[in-house]
Amino acid sequence: QRVRQEVAAHQAMSDHPNVVRMHEAFEDREFIYMVLDYCPGGDLFGKIVDEKKFFRNDELTKSVFIQLLDAVEACHRNGFYHRDLKPENVLTSKDGSQVFLADFGLSTGIKLSHTFGCGSSFYMSPGTYFRISIQMYADDIYYFRVHWKRDGVHALL
Repeated sequence: QRVRQEVAAHQAMSDHPNVVRMHEAFEDREFIYMVLDYCPGGDLFGKIVDEKKFFRNDELTKSVFIQLLDAVEACHRNGFYHRDLKPENVLTSKDGSQVFLADFGLSTGIKLSHTFGCGSSFYMSPGTYFRISIQMYADDIYYFRVHWKRDGVHALL
């Protein structure tokens, strides 16, 4: 059920320029397969930590930040809340100038959640961590307010 929900959310958002395009999804007796665009740059975590791509590069940081905000806003506008925003779930072009939101495995269409502990604990918002019912858009946006600064990416917050 969870995988079918992931496929539905990803297909619905696939036309957005900053979401990894899903071309097809199919299944056999054991697995569900998703055919996605190849993103040669790996994930955003690697660009931030390993390559130091954003260190003292305000223009690139601002561009990537806006691309991610645009993708997340489009998800929210279409009734999807990602719930697991982190650099590892953002894929990049080879040079890191374009980013693509990926991994809709924990996404939901429910605006108010009573599900706690959803997502990666290191990136969780306080509401999720301390078991407070939260608006899902607020949980997604928390990622931008805290983690971009903490991870050494100095965006306009």
